[in-house]
Amino acid sequence: FIGRSSMSKLAVKYNNDLNAIPLRNFTSSELNIFLTICANIKEKDCDLVIYNFDKLRELARYESTSVDRFVTDLKSTYSKLLATSYTLEDERYIESFTLFNRYKIDKEEQTVEIQVNENFKYILNDLNLGNFTRFELKEYTDINSTYSKALYMRLKQWKSTGKWEVSIDEFRRVLSIPDSYKMGNIDQQILNPGLL
Repeated sequence: FIGRSSMSKLAVKYNNDLNAIPLRNFTSSELNIFLTICANIKEKDCDLVIYNFDKLRELARYESTSVDRFVTDLKSTYSKLLATSYTLEDERYIESFTLFNRYKIDKEEQTVEIQVNENFKYILNDLNLGNFTRFELKEYTDINSTYSKALYMRLKQWKSTGKWEVSIDEFRRVLSIPDSYKMGNIDQQILNPGLL
């Protein structure tokens, strides 16, 4: 893990394809854990990486001091990641896979082992090709709303152009906005709080 002096500058960096995956069913704490892992596992290919609970909690700005609660959130984060598969589709094939193929929580040692799936390693590796999103982890963990976090990730992808143009259907999909939300609900519940 990164030393204390550079924690405030720890960057999250990933291939833009990750922004196409809706992560709305995650809690704010789970998103912080996931992006903290992404920030620390980037450019490590498919190597098995071991994280200490204390460092992971500190970087994710996890407030609860309960180890049991943290383990519960680690488990639920991975369960939701497993349910959030990435799908590649062309005229012939449809292929789905998850980001991590190993995720082992050791409650006694208070560590978590993580390994990136070979099929998905490009998301967190080879990030010098220009097709990536980058931001400081601390900025992200300062955001409380899950909708605001989702907006932040997408807007950071488009920071060089200054705007994110997307159809309303795609906007609803990537932010997992309920069908019952009308435009007034989207303005009131998502856009206005997300832009404050």
